[in-house]
Amino acid sequence: MGGTPSMRLNIGAPALSVGLLWLLAAVPGDCQAFACKKLNGAKPDELMRYLQRRPAPPPQDCTLFAIEQLGFARYEPAVPLLVKYLDYPRPPDPGWWHSHAQDVGYLYPAANALFGVGKESIPALLRVTASPDSSDLLRMNAGDTIFALYSRDHIEEGIAVMMRASRQESDPYSRAHLDDAARYWASRCPPEHQNACVAALQ
Repeated sequence: MGGTPSMRLNIGAPALSVGLLWLLAAVPGDCQAFACKKLNGAKPDELMRYLQRRPAPPPQDCTLFAIEQLGFARYEPAVPLLVKYLDYPRPPDPGWWHSHAQDVGYLYPAANALFGVGKESIPALLRVTASPDSSDLLRMNAGDTIFALYSRDHIEEGIAVMMRASRQESDPYSRAHLDDAARYWASRCPPEHQNACVAALQ
């Protein structure tokens, strides 16, 4: 817990630009190909019960299948559960590296599922970003997902929602996490949106 609040976010962690992020935006989950015989045809509440067993239940393909299907269903009640899986990676696929961008929605399928649910995911993503208990990876992927959710229209609004959440926080560490995340993602805005993103920090 040492250091000042502003030091809590490791903004040196790798992230991808909006240009690469959310190639999935056109068709969420389009690149996914998970299969799980025992969950095939399961309803969203059954998929949630499967994922509620933490640590993540084996086999990995079934966990990833359940995450993916909840995103396809745009199942809003699953959002608090899905954010807990933002650090759960898909298995390496060397062939994909040579032909596709490695955005967060591909690397961490829960991010793609939350994108599928839509902006209803944002309050939970902000809580993950603010929480002192979140890892840097969880915060980074939550911020990446918020940023992506606004990437189609007003990209600067993703920055603005982080700043508004920061101002509403009473805990200094939580406030600092949100403030640092907003400033980091503002720095990632494409050049044509830079002025609007910087203005959103005010």
